[in-house]
Formats: sequence, structure tokens, C-alpha cells
Amino acid sequence: DLKILLYGQGENNDFQIQRIQLDPLSSLATVSSTGRRVGELSLSVVGKHNLLNALAAFTAASALNMAEDKLFAGLKSFTGTRRRFELKGEVSGVKVIDDYGHHPTEIIATLTAAKNLAQSARVLVIFQPHRYSRTAAFSEQFSAALSNADFTFLLEVYAASEKPIPGVSSLMIARNMDQSKVKFEPSMLEVVSEITKMAKSGDVIITLGAGDISCAIPPSARLAPNACVAAKNPMFLAIAAPKIAPPPAVARVATANNAIPMPSISPPRPAPAITGVMLKTSRSLQG
Repeated sequence: DLKILLYGQGENNDFQIQRIQLDPLSSLATVSSTGRRVGELSLSVVGKHNLLNALAAFTAASALNMAEDKLFAGLKSFTGTRRRFELKGEVSGVKVIDDYGHHPTEIIATLTAAKNLAQSARVLVIFQPHRYSRTAAFSEQFSAALSNADFTFLLEVYAASEKPIPGVSSLMIARNMDQSKVKFEPSMLEVVSEITKMAKSGDVIITLGAGDISCAIPPSARLAPNACVAAKNPMFLAIAAPKIAPPPAVARVATANNAIPMPSISPPRPAPAITGVMLKTSRSLQG
């Protein structure tokens, strides 16, 4: 027989989280199970969605009779995955985050966490829609999700394997947004130029999408704090110049146009995988 365990925030769950505390760089909640206080879930990643993800892992591991104290310790040591609210660096007080989010629900979760990180400062977004079919199907939802940012630059759709659909472009998203908070600009270089001029100390810049908007940094790399990091575009260099000097130890990464210096960095410790039980959440995450 298949055992189904429920997890979430409601009292009807087998495992639930309560007393949620979302800090700019961490997350905290109390875990309980059938009326028993299990312990404190402390994460080094941000957002309620990550607390629920961690609770799912905790529930699965508990079903496999793993020690609860070791589970809490292991989850706290997890520092995130590549392209999921990944901090690429901070220059002149401006943090740059890269995120794979390309669905409206993912974007809402990401921007909610970003607003908490920015506090009273602004969240500035560069979004590259992924696939024409998805853009056509969810254009209004994308508009609503991106409206959570203080300003959004929309690149043109990343086609992936699709052929263009007549009439479908990022303009569909832009038209349904506050025109004072959005700009459609197909040129990545122009967007980088504008957003780096716009950004002020304390602001958070987020690159969103599943296409080639991602920073050109080795997949196994772990970023040194406050490093001036190279990307496919000169975003970090543009924000920093002329305020900081390049780091002393560099490797060179080839891009479509040139080779850009980037810091020498070491690989991260992989997170352990947990398998062997099926879970069901009693409540879908809306934000």
C-alpha cells in the first residue's frame, strides 16, 4: 500500500509549519506533527516556498525514520541551488540575483522574497519570457506577477525550440502593466546600460528566465562575497566602474563577443538527495 503524508501550513497536515519568520537572508519556522512540537526549521535560503520545500524533504525523511536533529542540521546547511534566487554578487551596495523562474507562480514567489531582501529599496527586474506558446498562454498572469517589482525590463521572447507565433511577443506582457513600471527593450546591452544607471545602493537587480539571460559563470562555481563577477553582459562592471578594481586572481570565460575576467572560485558542497516516499501537499503555493 502507498502511504500518503500531508505537509503544509494547515492543521490537517501530518507535518506542518507555524510561526513563520522570513528574514532578508534566511527563513525560520516551527515544525509540528499531529500536535507534537518537532523543532525549529532554520534555513539559509529565503522565502516561504523554500520553507515548504524543506518541510516536504523533512516529511519524506521522517517517513524513512531518519533522526530529526540530523534532518534539521542538514536542511540548515543547504545554501541553495544554481539559478534559484542565486546571489551572483554585490557591487556598490547593489545585489544581483539570478533566477530560473519562467512561470507566473514562480515569479511571484521570487519577487516576494526579493522585496523582503530589498526592504525599503527597490527590486529591478530583467525578464526574458521563455517560449512563444507560454507567453501567449500566460501573458496576463505574467503581467500581474511582474507588477510586484518596482520596475521591469522585458527582453524579447526566448524561442527555445519553437518557431515564432504571429502577434506573440513580450509586448503582450508590457501592455497589461503600469507603463511607468515597465519597458520593452529587445537589446540586452541596452537593458544592462539602463538598469545599471537606474540602480542605487540597496536595490536588488533580478535576472529572470530560462533562456540565455543567465550569467555566464561555471555551473560548479561558488561565488566569493562582494566579488565583481563577469556575466554575458557587463552588468557588474557597469555597476562598479569606476568604484572598484578588478579582483587579483581571475580566470577568463569566452562569450559571444569577447572574453571577460571573472574571479577564481571553488565548487560548492552538493546537497544530499532524499528519495523513497510520496508526499502530497494539502495547499498549493500561491506566492
